[in-house]
Amino acid sequence: MDDTPQTRPPLEADSPAEPAVSVNVRRFLVSHGVKEHNHASEIARIINVDRSQSYRRLKGDVSWSHTDLRAVAHHFGAPDDFLLPRDDLARYAPHPGPEPVAAVIRVAHLPPTGLLVPGAELAAGESSDLVAIRNGSAWEVHVNGDEPFGAKRHAIEALTIRSHPHLQVALLEDDTRAADALVEAFRPLGIVASSYPDTASLRMAAPHRRFDAYVLDWLLAEGTAADLVEEIRHHRPHVPILVVTGALMADSEMERSLLELSAQWNFSTLDKPVRPMNLANALKQLVSAARG
Repeated sequence: MDDTPQTRPPLEADSPAEPAVSVNVRRFLVSHGVKEHNHASEIARIINVDRSQSYRRLKGDVSWSHTDLRAVAHHFGAPDDFLLPRDDLARYAPHPGPEPVAAVIRVAHLPPTGLLVPGAELAAGESSDLVAIRNGSAWEVHVNGDEPFGAKRHAIEALTIRSHPHLQVALLEDDTRAADALVEAFRPLGIVASSYPDTASLRMAAPHRRFDAYVLDWLLAEGTAADLVEEIRHHRPHVPILVVTGALMADSEMERSLLELSAQWNFSTLDKPVRPMNLANALKQLVSAARG
């Protein structure tokens, strides 16, 4: 990546064939070493259109969207607003406003936290889809009507939510009720678990799924999960594997054997019963360490 300071191309007067934006884009491409005969192909690849549409943009027959201009600038390491017309930059520049505050979001199917700009207190007859309330020194967001009884409701000027991809986890558990309960408990914790009652069903699914981690019950009706662990390790040496079992406290020989295998195949163990929150935290730490 070129670290030299970026110089914004000079604006030129529009002409019927080549508006200033198109001229600036073409000069920008030349300044980054793209030959003129490759301009249409390069733009088509960056903004995901066919070459004829790209050529029409470069000739000024089709106007450029802000999204396209930002994508081109970003692709070459320039500031995202580098190619935007200066009039548009002034129009869309952020205006100073209230500082957002951290908020707990108590709304089903939304991430648990966000940044809130609370508005004015709502009168008794006023309503809104979502409302903000003060809970001590903290702010919370609720569906209107689901807030604690008697809480003072506030309008929401802005709510920023960042949604990160959920962890995709394979869950091997032959007790279907326990598996279903764990799948439901994981969902609000940012983990999507796919449960399998036996090693055969998990083996069939594994080639078609890219799991971030595996949670395996060690003792199954068919025996132990040892062969499956070895197979996973053969194909994915570093994927986190978390083995859970309730037999360790009652069987010292099995405990010794499991500890030896965990060192050999690099997996972690947890004793049953384990709380879903603790299991989720252990998974997230293992995945974070593996990605780091």
